[in-house]
Amino acid sequence: MNEYEKNKLKEERMRNSKLAHYKNKKLLKILGFVFLIIGIILALIGLISFGISFNNMSMPNFFTFFLLFPGFILIGIGTTLLRFGYMKEVGGYIKNESIPIINEASEEIKPAIKNIKEVIVKEEDKIYCPYCNNEIDKDSLYCPKCGKELFKECPSCHEKNDIDSIYCDKCGTKL
Repeated sequence: MNEYEKNKLKEERMRNSKLAHYKNKKLLKILGFVFLIIGIILALIGLISFGISFNNMSMPNFFTFFLLFPGFILIGIGTTLLRFGYMKEVGGYIKNESIPIINEASEEIKPAIKNIKEVIVKEEDKIYCPYCNNEIDKDSLYCPKCGKELFKECPSCHEKNDIDSIYCDKCGTKL
């Protein structure tokens, strides 16, 4: 089987899968409405029977009264089937209603996030003198407060290294 035939077979399987899915959703919707309607009818018969017997001060007809219970069960089953049958439509509606709200909220939050980002970036650019703990510029070679050298220069490659380094970061020469 060549690549073209494999792709055709894959497309046909996909089409069949989508068709089966569509048929299942349609069946869920139909069965959901059938169960829901039958459940409502049974529940109404039970409630009416109870109401009539309560009004007449007589014992209810047990058969019609107990139709309430299977009626409520069928209403629950029908509702559940309809929820599964219409899940995609409801989910799409919720998504389309939620996205503008989320976008609007994100626009309102952007300035706060920008401020936080600026504070973090500024904190990363700050360094402190290891001798007097004075805040200094990142590119400073000497502390403006105590005047001590902040970096050791490698005698071999002239790379700037931290003051407490023993070996050069670039070439490994002992400092």
